[in-house]
Amino acid sequence: NYEIFRYQQGKNLTSIDVIWYPSLDSNNALLSTIPRIRDHITFKEFRLLFKKQPIYRYFFKTTCTPDINKEQYVFRELTMDDELVPLYDGKIFVQLDRIS
Repeated sequence: NYEIFRYQQGKNLTSIDVIWYPSLDSNNALLSTIPRIRDHITFKEFRLLFKKQPIYRYFFKTTCTPDINKEQYVFRELTMDDELVPLYDGKIFVQLDRIS
């Protein structure tokens, strides 16, 4: 459902790569590309765009300080619709955890 990402008049748009890991223990990634019309996307917009069924928990790769993780990134679960989906190196990395 790309309805929420309609091209607006006079806007020069780019895209964002979305790298999917279909489960928490998967090493095989899938790639999607979505249009970018602003610098952020909310969790609700992200879910509406892809309409994943059945229900999943979503974990997004984001930066952190070395005192939390020596790799300087973690996968953070988003649960609230108004939370912003984090970009990592200009891309969205998401791991799915199937709950039903």
